[in-house]
Amino acid sequence: MRPIWSAASLELESRSIVSFDFAALNYADPARTRYRYRLEGLETRWNEADSARRSATYTMLPTGDYTFLVQARGARGDWNESELALKIRVPPPWYATWSFRILVAAMLLTTLWLAYRLRVRQLHRRFAIALYARLGERARIARELHDTLLQTYQASLLWFRTALNALPERPLEAKQRLELALDRAESAIVEGRQAVQGLRTSTVEVNDLAEAIAAIGADLTNAHPAANAPVANVAVDGATRNLNPLVREAAWRIAGEALRNSFRHAEARHITVTLHYGVRQFRLTIVDDGKGIDAVTIAGQQPASHFGLPGMRERAGIIGGQLDVRSAIGRGTEVELRVPGRTAYDAAAHTWHWWDAIRRERPPAENADR
Repeated sequence: MRPIWSAASLELESRSIVSFDFAALNYADPARTRYRYRLEGLETRWNEADSARRSATYTMLPTGDYTFLVQARGARGDWNESELALKIRVPPPWYATWSFRILVAAMLLTTLWLAYRLRVRQLHRRFAIALYARLGERARIARELHDTLLQTYQASLLWFRTALNALPERPLEAKQRLELALDRAESAIVEGRQAVQGLRTSTVEVNDLAEAIAAIGADLTNAHPAANAPVANVAVDGATRNLNPLVREAAWRIAGEALRNSFRHAEARHITVTLHYGVRQFRLTIVDDGKGIDAVTIAGQQPASHFGLPGMRERAGIIGGQLDVRSAIGRGTEVELRVPGRTAYDAAAHTWHWWDAIRRERPPAENADR
């Protein structure tokens, strides 16, 4: 409680308790002096009190402006017209002020605007995801067509060309090559149907990756004239481990594309494919001793009709790997695919202890995982 002895006006805290004490001078008969009071703004009628109760108490006054009025009279006199008046103001609490209300309204509008922006961003993101999915599907179809139909048709043309060259002098050999070319054409139809349906080729699904790559090399060797066919070898470094199906498919496709390029364009004599099953990464390398690739082609600035290197890089990116092509004119070509082990290997397919795998596969310093 804070006493105030004299004031023309008074400002109270919200929801506070206030008590007024009053007295009038009456030397003739002070015991019979009577009082009346009211709080204008809260009460409309006067409250009377005798000389024994000369106080008024108000609790929990609401926000607003008030005037406390007091009048006195003697035993036979009238109420004193010169009443005492005290102005009282109870300001609103901080949460009921207009500044706070404006702040809350501004925050509400800001929240609604942010929610609207978030919703618009979500819609844009969904649209972008759908668009990228469609573009990715188109790129996938282009890769499948390139790796199945186009490559198989090119191989079939090569078979027909070798059969045509052998036809005048070696009709039996020409017949055999024509039959093989027809078989390749039929397999092209099957592969094309599987590509359209989004199916994976059964060779890499069923067989070991090294065997599947060796089969590609043998097929390309048989399609070339015996005198000009390069020697293709497939080597495995480290204990073979089960690969993730997507990684196995991409590695098989990349190896097939690199082998076809070495057979048809590089004029190579020796081609070596190495599968390195490291603990920290899986690495596939295809090295030939051919005429090499110019820097423009390696940089991806070749004509749009050549889909090989871009398609190989896209496949590597899809599985979280890195594809590097190192070459120079007259110095051969090296294609290297690197995939982190946690992505490349099928964790549910093997039960090796990690340290045991390191102990058994620890390579020399010069051949350590890069």
